[in-house]
Amino acid sequence: MIDPPLFTAAPDSVVMRPLPGEGIQAAQLAAYPAIVPRHYPLAPARVYQAIDGLVAARGWTVTDERAPDADNEVGWIEAGAKTFLLALPVDVVIRVIADGSGTLVDMRSAVRIGAHDLGDDAARIGDFFADLDTSLQGVAEPDDDARPAEPQDDDTAAPLPPIPEPAPVSRR
Repeated sequence: MIDPPLFTAAPDSVVMRPLPGEGIQAAQLAAYPAIVPRHYPLAPARVYQAIDGLVAARGWTVTDERAPDADNEVGWIEAGAKTFLLALPVDVVIRVIADGSGTLVDMRSAVRIGAHDLGDDAARIGDFFADLDTSLQGVAEPDDDARPAEPQDDDTAAPLPPIPEPAPVSRR
């Protein structure tokens, strides 16, 4: 909430919208405590690839994007979406930031019409992060110094359990 991703391709009515004040920020944090930036111990390019796939799978229309690379530590995807109810236009921006131990991802969603979104933006962000968490779960990057483990002759290792006997087959 202190440094949200900025919209670049959205209409002026969204780009120029002031950020919420401290009172509204506190209320949003209390109402949606899980809507916070996520950190992934992966390279920004890998995280960006997953984000790009999720944006495409949702059918969102990409309006601006820049992939993080060696020259740009910050990347983003800005897209247009629709509300669940009435299919009103929504602007979404997802920022990918390289940090010392992986990648930080934050997201912002703003409806274009109306003063209140009835929780639609928070639901969109929460669902997106849940899917991103799932898509990156178990993904590991190779360690440059990784070497295959060498077998060790260790008498203290526990023996493997015996293979169970097959169950008898019924002849009925």
